[in-house]
Amino acid sequence: MRKFLAVPVLALVTMAASGCGTQADKRVLEELGMISVMGFDLEEGRGEEEGNSNRTTVLFPVINPKASVEEEVLSVTSRSNNSRQELSRMTDRKLVFGQLRTAVFNARIAERGLLDDLDALLRDPTLGTRVKLTLTDVNVHDLLTFKHPAIPRIGRYIDLLLEKEAVHLFLPRANLHTFYRDLQDDGIDPVIPFINPSTDSIKLDGIGLFRDDRLAGRVKAEDMPYFVMLYDEFRQGVITVQVGQTEFVTLTALRSERDVRIRRKAGGALAAEISILLNGSVVEDFGYKNHKTKKSREELIRKINRKVEEKCERQIRLMQKLRADCIGMGQYARRLYSYPEWKKLDWRETFADMDIRVKVDLHVKDFGVYP
Repeated sequence: MRKFLAVPVLALVTMAASGCGTQADKRVLEELGMISVMGFDLEEGRGEEEGNSNRTTVLFPVINPKASVEEEVLSVTSRSNNSRQELSRMTDRKLVFGQLRTAVFNARIAERGLLDDLDALLRDPTLGTRVKLTLTDVNVHDLLTFKHPAIPRIGRYIDLLLEKEAVHLFLPRANLHTFYRDLQDDGIDPVIPFINPSTDSIKLDGIGLFRDDRLAGRVKAEDMPYFVMLYDEFRQGVITVQVGQTEFVTLTALRSERDVRIRRKAGGALAAEISILLNGSVVEDFGYKNHKTKKSREELIRKINRKVEEKCERQIRLMQKLRADCIGMGQYARRLYSYPEWKKLDWRETFADMDIRVKVDLHVKDFGVYP
């Protein structure tokens, strides 16, 4: 008898379970607005007022083969605690944030501090900590509505641009995790890359240097490789070095390694040496005389070493002036102190007064073919 009762009971349980869902629980792909980029601007003319507003802009792909556009952009001026609700009322799609790939901040917002704006993203359980962060000098809405035939989907383009550069370590990886990690570490300050539109594209345009959560300065686009040498290491890099008034040398397949040594001098002052090992190939040399002989090649390597050292030390002087330790010298220096000594130390002032030298050692695998 029990065997016969089992079938109808199981059927009733299945029917009850299938009826538990509601219309709100359904997720029809074509009816969703899966936000891939979220941007923040400081509303013009209200930046100094207490309780000022941000302009929040979101971009999501349109999943409909019959649609006339591939991406939709929504923008609203609101306080951070209700911008999502206002954005939701501007579209017939259900907005979801679980596919967010990139958060873009106008530089003016970064100058006043990003922690409050990032807090909402950090607390959202639907977001991962690998959401990429980037800065821009232009209005974020203008950036996300940039039109060019070669870039049909701006959101995907920005995501792939930042990912490609980070994978090859041409720029430091900047996401929610790395920013908050460095913010909580008293031995390093965060960095975030800049992107800006040009005539026919959107390109990387430098690296933002932060002091705590505030933007303090930036590394110019042409100096990014030298900053990355100081920050970490990179592989498969390309740089062009001016070694003379009319001579430019391009190195490719470039790999870098760094070694940091810090010591306390008599009197307690700190001195540091950053050793950078470079391996690469010379593929172009404009304005050269002759590099067929061993002597001329060794002289060329010495010139490149000196020029790279100068460029790297210029970035260090910039960070010291800003009192922003974005290359993590404090992570090495605190090993020389006891915990109470380190907590009493004003590291920003100590870093600004440090004697930091850079030593570059270039190993050239080949010089190409010279006539």
